[in-house]
Amino acid sequence: MDLGNAKSRRVSHASIRAGLLACAVWFLSEGPAPPRAADGHDPDRKSVAKPVGAGTSVEALCSGDAGGLLYPLDATTIGDWTLAFPGCDDCSGPSTPLGFTFHLYGDLYTEAFVNNNGNVSFGGPYDAFEPQDFPDTRYRIVGPFYADADNRDNPDQALPADVYQRFVDGDGDGSPDTFVVTWRNVGYFERSFDRRNTFQVAISDGTNEAMGLGNNVCFSYDVMCWTTGRFDGGVGGFGPTPARVGVNRGDGVDFAQIGRFNHDGSDYHGPFGEPGGVHYLDHQRFCFSTATSNGNLCPIAADFPPGGRLVLAPTESLSRVLRFLSPEAPQTTTVTLDDPGGAQSKGLAVTNQSGNVATLGLDWAPTCASLGSYPLVFHATDDVTEPCTTAQRLEIVVTCDDQNPCTQDSCDPATGCVHSTGGCDDGNPCTDDACDSGGGCVHTPNTAPCDDGNPCTADDRCDGGRCAGGPAVSCDDQNACTDDACDPARGCVHRNNEASCDDGNPCTVQDRCRRRSCTGGRPAGWRDGAPCTRDSCDPASGCVHVAGSDEDGDGVCDRIDQCPHSIRTPTVVVGTCDSGVPNVTLRSGCTIADLLAACGGSRLSPHSDSRSDRGASCVANTLDRLRRLHAIDQRQKRAIERCYGGER
Repeated sequence: MDLGNAKSRRVSHASIRAGLLACAVWFLSEGPAPPRAADGHDPDRKSVAKPVGAGTSVEALCSGDAGGLLYPLDATTIGDWTLAFPGCDDCSGPSTPLGFTFHLYGDLYTEAFVNNNGNVSFGGPYDAFEPQDFPDTRYRIVGPFYADADNRDNPDQALPADVYQRFVDGDGDGSPDTFVVTWRNVGYFERSFDRRNTFQVAISDGTNEAMGLGNNVCFSYDVMCWTTGRFDGGVGGFGPTPARVGVNRGDGVDFAQIGRFNHDGSDYHGPFGEPGGVHYLDHQRFCFSTATSNGNLCPIAADFPPGGRLVLAPTESLSRVLRFLSPEAPQTTTVTLDDPGGAQSKGLAVTNQSGNVATLGLDWAPTCASLGSYPLVFHATDDVTEPCTTAQRLEIVVTCDDQNPCTQDSCDPATGCVHSTGGCDDGNPCTDDACDSGGGCVHTPNTAPCDDGNPCTADDRCDGGRCAGGPAVSCDDQNACTDDACDPARGCVHRNNEASCDDGNPCTVQDRCRRRSCTGGRPAGWRDGAPCTRDSCDPASGCVHVAGSDEDGDGVCDRIDQCPHSIRTPTVVVGTCDSGVPNVTLRSGCTIADLLAACGGSRLSPHSDSRSDRGASCVANTLDRLRRLHAIDQRQKRAIERCYGGER
């Protein structure tokens, strides 16, 4: 398109008349502009023309948080930022070398100026606020919110009002490619802080992925609370003179506008419609490219969520309007949609309306059957001779994940998402399980009793998150006939042995184990060797010795003594003849004298017939038997025979 002609025609005659009238009023009230300082700052301009208010507003009725911008400015990041200038009104910072080249409608810049009134300028500072519609030949600016800001004498130091700047290496190559300026909770003229604005601009060489590759400008907003200073007829931060959001090349032709805003509220009427409500900008982000050679900027995506991602829970309804702005009038933008994930087949309803502001309505009430991720790609194309297309991605995620590591998430078709607790049990009795909502499951070792699975240990106890075996168990079965041991797989094992043992019976000796029992050995020696005791063995009490009588004292018990009344002379005496032979007691309890006396007679006739003389025969036989028993010898036999009066 012929921007040199077409864009000049966009300024209506009414706008021209209004601009001329404003210039005339300014000239009559102020006269020629006084000389400016070397940096272009005119510190006295407003002090002449602007009435001083009765006092500054202290209580902030509306303010924002710079931590929610594209590049956060908060306590954790403040070290990355530099104060652009102290609190001021209608002021600019010094020239800032960018370290990269910024493209603005084919013009290339390597330095920029930060201006208090919500813009960054090129080719020189622009500290004034002169409410003139774009295009304007007086300045070359990128203005996220060109309005009458005033940061002097902030009454609430706990809510800073300042302008910060920083550089960013967006593509990670080690050198800066992005310059960022943040206006944090700035007030409006004159020294008014009851309402504050927080917004940001980032300009780059087009290589910053966070801005979208190819984009070199991003406007980012938190909460916006005012539009108009008191000098421009504003009351309480609002008034007829709108704040402007856009870029201006400064050639009187090329410019782009996102909108104008002059009142409270969130209504929006497009880049070139009636001024809208400033809260439309709350939490918005507009990223686009001014690096064009034909003067045509691509459509600008609006109302998309930061990060291009929407998260829904089943049974949660989605109703959202997305916009693509045609930043140049009177263009019409048409949008087509790619839906590779099949969101529309799962119930997503899309309404699509072309226009200078193309609108897309998204409506969806997903169910448990819709769980998943659905990427959508919108292609917005303007209708100029050399059309430009913006591709914007949006991911809709239907999930029951509540981002709480302490819950187990599931979906019930009847009730929707269910978030149950108790998912931190690691099954380890040696840890106390809990959940930290910030870090997830926490398993703290304990010292509780446990079972290490080894039957050969007892009194096991947890140590360091595991079960440590206690002392060894005793496998002693108190049976001497088993060898006791412990097998870690089976526990106590008792193997038979053949060891010596005691069967508990005193009547046996040399007892030995057989088949786990002690078996008695041979009988014990229970005889005491005493001739007059009756010996036996009682299994309960052992040996029993019952004493007997021995009347004649010959050492042979009467019960077995064949001669209980023995002749106990020391030697064998026959009549009055002492043979001198020891009178020995035999085992029968009889002495030699007893046996001889039993034969009768006191002499042996040498002429007698032994066959007829029984006495003599008995003596002879007795002496022969004693000789054979070795009770007497031959000599002793003859001595006894002599006492009987005869020898043989």
